[in-house]
Amino acid sequence: MTIKTYTFYDDSWYDQPPCDCCQGGWMWSYNSDQVSGNFGSASSEEDCYLQAIATEKGWEYWEDVPDDLREMDYDQLKNIADSMNIEVRIIE
Repeated sequence: MTIKTYTFYDDSWYDQPPCDCCQGGWMWSYNSDQVSGNFGSASSEEDCYLQAIATEKGWEYWEDVPDDLREMDYDQLKNIADSMNIEVRIIE
């Protein structure tokens, strides 16, 4: 069995608003050249798995991805990826 590896790059950053009245925050962002650009940046590890699974299934738009899959948590998505021989690698 061949394992398909999807590599995501951690492009997260700290966002500081231009005014002193608002507090900044960490913006999680993961990107991969191996998934459809229509998905945009992943905002969590769960999103990385979801994008990898969707790509492997041949889906290119969020509208193609079933709602029940989009509502799954990390462990559920990882189990599906494992059963599909998908590995998700995040590089910082």
